[in-house]
Amino acid sequence: MRLLILSTAFLATLACADEQQEWPIRTDVVFYEAVVAGTPIKVVISEKAFDPTKHKTTEAENRGTEENPDWIGATVDGRPVIGTDQTLPPKGLPQLGRIVVHFGDRQVEVPESLTSNVFLPHLHEPAVFNLRDANSIVSISADGKCVQIDLGVGDGGGAGTAFFAVSADGKSTSQQPRRPEP
Repeated sequence: MRLLILSTAFLATLACADEQQEWPIRTDVVFYEAVVAGTPIKVVISEKAFDPTKHKTTEAENRGTEENPDWIGATVDGRPVIGTDQTLPPKGLPQLGRIVVHFGDRQVEVPESLTSNVFLPHLHEPAVFNLRDANSIVSISADGKCVQIDLGVGDGGGAGTAFFAVSADGKSTSQQPRRPEP
């Protein structure tokens, strides 16, 4: 009888392993709104379900030995995965789908080439921080022509941030800005 119960539990586990887990996908989340230098600024972010067949991916791999590991993290579209523990995300995991910044009537969308490697964006608590904790931070230049988004991503061992800067002239980057030299 014990063997029958164990066999049934094992088969149920295998059946569940083949099913794709479903995560909630949030779209068109108004992540931040403000008026700066007379210009209404709005940041809208959406997720999508990750489909590895639509991207060029590489798995994490140990290029060293078991005694001397040298792990190289997974990539999506040639960029290191952000928001997981450096492993390739499973199909269906929330992936950063779209960031659109509104500068008054002008909309600037961050290209997918900058967002496709970002997973589990923290859209449930938009731009919340205090003296002790920072989930995500949005900074706007004093003239209202540039927005920086330091977006909380991931969970557990993969938690971190993804950075984006978007300017009213239509340019965007995922590189942190340089600080002026003295």
